[in-house]
Amino acid sequence: MRGDVRPGTLVVSLAAGIPTTYVEQRLPDGTPVVRVMPNTPALVDEGMAAISPGAHCAEAHLEQVESMLRAVGRVVRVPEKHQDAVTAISGSGPAYLFYVVEAMIEAGVLLGLPRVTATELTVQTLVGAGKMLRETGAPHRAARERLLTGGHDGGGAARTRRPQGARGVPHGNGGCSRPLTCPGQRQRGGWRVVDPLLVRWINREMPTRAGT
Repeated sequence: MRGDVRPGTLVVSLAAGIPTTYVEQRLPDGTPVVRVMPNTPALVDEGMAAISPGAHCAEAHLEQVESMLRAVGRVVRVPEKHQDAVTAISGSGPAYLFYVVEAMIEAGVLLGLPRVTATELTVQTLVGAGKMLRETGAPHRAARERLLTGGHDGGGAARTRRPQGARGVPHGNGGCSRPLTCPGQRQRGGWRVVDPLLVRWINREMPTRAGT
């Protein structure tokens, strides 16, 4: 890249896992580099980005990158040593949440809901919960505890025992008293947990493996 970049050009790197020193060594001496970890919700102007300055960055360079990224979401500054953690939390975070959403939708379908209804319920619940946390400023733990102690439907099951892992639907309280019989059903103390992703994996993989 050294011959393709004019000296003094601000370079913004979105390369995950690549430190600014690696980029700087391949650019003209003194080139300012800002490392950025964005995420995919920037596609709908709700992105979360973290930026870190390279060795030759001035405040003006950081402000320029922040201004650009604020057009599609929010921006924070972090020391570059934290960029791997940022990648794990906000960079990959949407995939984790989509995974939970997928499990909740599949659980709704297993409980008899039309897929379109289960999807709308799940997605709006995710949006609403996030908005509650942002607009009320309440700590996430306090928000959860209000649901567990305020007589809400989710409280009875959640108080019984926290499940080991994100996938699963509590049964026995909270309006989910109907027992289900399926390959993904597991008993954990006071919990009967239906793991829809496990069910789907078994249904898809077992016939294939049985034939090999």
